[in-house]
Amino acid sequence: MDGNRKRKKSKRYYVNQAKKAKQAGKRLAGDLRGFLGFTNNVREREALREAYDLLNQCADKIYGPEAAVAADDKDEVEVGDDIEDEDEDVEKALAKEKAELDRQRTLPSTERRFQCLDTGVKNVLFVRTLLEDPVALGRQILEDLESTRQQRTRYLLRLLPVEATCKASAESLEKAVATVVPRRLEEDSVTYCVAFKSRMSSSLGREDVIRIVTTAVKSCNPSAKVEYKSPKFVIVVEVVRGHCCLSILPRYFELKKYNVVEVAQSSLTEQKRPDSTQVDKNEEERSDNKSGADEERSADPSELGDVETPSKPS
Repeated sequence: MDGNRKRKKSKRYYVNQAKKAKQAGKRLAGDLRGFLGFTNNVREREALREAYDLLNQCADKIYGPEAAVAADDKDEVEVGDDIEDEDEDVEKALAKEKAELDRQRTLPSTERRFQCLDTGVKNVLFVRTLLEDPVALGRQILEDLESTRQQRTRYLLRLLPVEATCKASAESLEKAVATVVPRRLEEDSVTYCVAFKSRMSSSLGREDVIRIVTTAVKSCNPSAKVEYKSPKFVIVVEVVRGHCCLSILPRYFELKKYNVVEVAQSSLTEQKRPDSTQVDKNEEERSDNKSGADEERSADPSELGDVETPSKPS
């Protein structure tokens, strides 16, 4: 009788199960959109803060600030909204800003515009987004850095938009590629190439990924051609442990593989580089001056006038 009785599970078992269930929604999973962030040191917290700053500032400029979710907090959020900005004093402006920050903190993680998820790999971040087109936002961030020539990150190196995530398996990748490829590669004679990288995973190899992507592209657009030097689109496949991140990015090599540091530094280098026309003009002036000096040194002594020559001693 006692042998058939099930052993009662300890309290620690239920606590651990609750923790796992709570953390499951904070890890990288399938069917997500977002951004992959990379850093080369252990300062992941600072890199994540820099990624949030870039994403939020650019998203607020394009789509506007995040809308309020909780109806009960509407009165608190709208403190001083009926007063014109030019008439607000310092206290009311601070109160309004504090209410907005409190509202953003109360948003559930599933309803926030950007939310960090654990990848399980050091120096690799994933920021989930609710936006429909993360590629447009990521490209706008890189082009703003390219135009302003201002480096805005110290620890964050790259920021890759991700259009779809899936399990790191051939079957899941085929389904994800079939949904993403028709969005970008429908133009005639479009050029593309595949960029593959795997981290802490051996479930997908480079040859398998290239075969799956090429098959999907040819079935969608037979006129598409492979180009390695200057393709119009680069199909990026990043495998991070048990999941695969997929995106089709324009201007991939022009924007330094979406490296936020190199884009700003390359723009500064080009700004400091002198103009080629000015350089040619300066070289011509130096050559003219040099030729004139050579002509003066090679002039006939008779043209210089009477010159007394010292007489030989008798």
